[in-house]
Amino acid sequence: MSHRFRVSLVAVSLMASMSPLPAEAEGSVGGYQDGPQSSGATYRICMPGADTWNSDLAIYAHGYVPFNEPVAIPEDQLVLPDTTSIPEVMNGLGFAFATTSYSTNGLAIREGVQDVRDLVDVFRALHGDPRRIYLGGASEGGLVTVLALERFPETFNDGLAACGPVGSFCQQVNNWVITGLSSMSSFQAYSLAASPTSLKRSLIAGTRRMSPPSPLPSPRTPPGRGSS
Repeated sequence: MSHRFRVSLVAVSLMASMSPLPAEAEGSVGGYQDGPQSSGATYRICMPGADTWNSDLAIYAHGYVPFNEPVAIPEDQLVLPDTTSIPEVMNGLGFAFATTSYSTNGLAIREGVQDVRDLVDVFRALHGDPRRIYLGGASEGGLVTVLALERFPETFNDGLAACGPVGSFCQQVNNWVITGLSSMSSFQAYSLAASPTSLKRSLIAGTRRMSPPSPLPSPRTPPGRGSS
């Protein structure tokens, strides 16, 4: 993978809490095209100028969206803190850019994998077969990226997963929950104290009992993949 594309995927993997961009109707408007996928997801394709396209496609697998939000392109995940548009950056570097809302929100790993794979077919039908196809994502999108690369190696040429829970998913969730409870206990001890320097001994003892678990063990080498 070229250095320029690695830098680009890092940018694509960044997420920021910004005001959503205005919604556009289906069709090509303002340099991008939105439309429906067969699963019920919405796709977005952003193309550079015909004379600047390097014939490569970069697909972004978005991160977690709360289950009670409407299914839509997560606009806040497509801009940087300074309002820089990630699709515009990718187009400026010569890449076609595409993303999908997934067909559902919440923990949507399986749906995300299928929808990014279907997005490739959508792109091919509209713009032809790209020379190379790259996939990148952060958080939940990082896990979607890893699974898609494993399941469809004939489709994706390369990819980058940032902050994806790709180890033991259950252990990582348990680690997050217990660590969160420990933090809440510490906050409760602080808020109930007369001052920051006079914590009650009983609260301190209770907080210590809520210590986070030990770090997760390093992943073991799968059978048949030992070092040569």
